Amino acid sequence: SVSYCKGGHSMLVFCVVVPKQDPKRSIPADYVVVENNSHQIPIGVLRFTSVNHHALSRSHQMRSQLKQLSSQLQTQESIVLESQTKACIIQLLIQNEIAYASEKYKKHRKQLKLDSLREIAMYVQKYVEQELVYVLFPDLPHAFESTEFDTKTDVLTVEAQEQEARNVKQMLEQCQSQLCASNSAGNSNNTVNYYDIAGRPYF
Repeated sequence: SVSYCKGGHSMLVFCVVVPKQDPKRSIPADYVVVENNSHQIPIGVLRFTSVNHHALSRSHQMRSQLKQLSSQLQTQESIVLESQTKACIIQLLIQNEIAYASEKYKKHRKQLKLDSLREIAMYVQKYVEQELVYVLFPDLPHAFESTEFDTKTDVLTVEAQEQEARNVKQMLEQCQSQLCASNSAGNSNNTVNYYDIAGRPYF
């Protein structure tokens, strides 16, 4: 945050109350967005004597890595959701719950990629009467041929995608810890004073 000081050595510290976010809104993981200013509560002023430029450079580098991992996690979580949706539709078809499978397909059709749709089509072809397919599963592409599907190595499985999401999340948490440690180390020789809004020292 030092870059926002524009050469100064003071910054205003806020406590921000973040309401539950709308999942449809795409907000980068390193941004905090609140629509109501009353949710931004000023705590005090942080004043420091100098900036360790090596630590600042390292911080920028790690923040860039953090941003990349946050984006990767967001992508992976969407892949997990897709694999779960696909698996649910297929299970409903196998259980002969055709109406529920159709309902879920229509609701999530636009979030499913072509390969997932073609895999679903394999089961629709097997469990749904041909004359009902166009009504219950509109815009469904052609199913994979069995030989074509057997050779695919990038099929989305729930377990594999959930494990990948956990791996990315773990890397993200490690990066966050390293960033905090780096910032603390960079400020070890610095004098930092904390003041409340009225200008009184905290300690």
